Amino acid sequence: ALLDVLRDTDDVDNVTQGNRWGASTVGRAQLALSRYVSVLGEASVAHEAARGRRARRTWQGKGGLVLSPAGAGLDARPAIRILGGVQHASEPDAWPGTPTGGHWHALVSLEGEAWF
Repeated sequence: ALLDVLRDTDDVDNVTQGNRWGASTVGRAQLALSRYVSVLGEASVAHEAARGRRARRTWQGKGGLVLSPAGAGLDARPAIRILGGVQHASEPDAWPGTPTGGHWHALVSLEGEAWF
């Protein structure tokens, strides 16, 4: 879980990315198919608000394959994830170029992660 609070003390009345608060969390489940290949399911939710604006709520679900030369496990690194999923955003500025109101979006991601 993450709590994010930003305040621009020089411009407290202006609604900007510097004057907002948000909270988010993510849950993951992973099942090993072999020593180096796993199936991953992931869901995340976020809530973001700024004074004078409607709150933005986002939900995202993804799933796919994880390739990990170090072995199986959520904490095995390095890892390459090939995922697809959907996202729902309650406000248009959660996804650039959308009209007003909430929207569903398909997504595809190629993610790499390593410890260093």
